[in-house]
Amino acid sequence: MTEDLQRKLKTADFRYVCETTGVYSIPVCNFLSKQGTKITEDQAIKIRDFSKSLWNKGKDDKTDARMIALYGQLRQPKPHFVKHDEILELDRLWTLRRNMMKAKRTLLGVDEAFKFPYIAYGVDFKNKAKTPENLPNSLLINESLIMEMDTQISQINEHIKFWVDTYYKETYDCILSIPHVGHIGA
Repeated sequence: MTEDLQRKLKTADFRYVCETTGVYSIPVCNFLSKQGTKITEDQAIKIRDFSKSLWNKGKDDKTDARMIALYGQLRQPKPHFVKHDEILELDRLWTLRRNMMKAKRTLLGVDEAFKFPYIAYGVDFKNKAKTPENLPNSLLINESLIMEMDTQISQINEHIKFWVDTYYKETYDCILSIPHVGHIGA
C-alpha cells in the first residue's frame, strides 16, 4: 500500500464495513485496524435481515455491497478490535479440534453401521483373538482411520495445551478455579 493511500485512509472520515466471514475477514480487518483505519465487522445474518427488512430481493455482489454500506451508515455498528495473533492461532487450533471430533463421530457411526451385521451373527470385535481374519477391507480401513484420528486429536490437544501454557497460563488457572469448570471448558 502506498504512503499516500495510507495517509488518505487514516485521515478520511469514513469507515469500512464488512460481514464476518471468519478466515476471510479476520486478516483483512486486523490489517486495516493496525493501519489505523476505522473498520466494522458484523454478522452476516444481521446484514441479511436488514436487507430483507428493506424488501431487497436481489442477491449479487453489487447489491450486497450496497446493502452492507447502507447497513453501516444507518446502524453504525461497533468498531472492529484487532484480534491478536495468539488468539487467532488458539481459535484455529480449537476449530481444527472441533472439526476432527465431528469427523470422528461420523466415522464411529459408519463403523457401527458396518459392524452391525457381523455383530448380529456373533462376531466379537472387542476380542481380537476371536475376530475373523477375512473381514472386509472397509471395516479394517475405517478402524485404522478412527485410530489415526485419535492420534491427530491428541496432537491438536497437545498444541492447544502448549499454546495456553505459553500465552494464557494465568488466565487458564483462574478459570479452572471456578467450580464445575474443567480443562476443556477452560
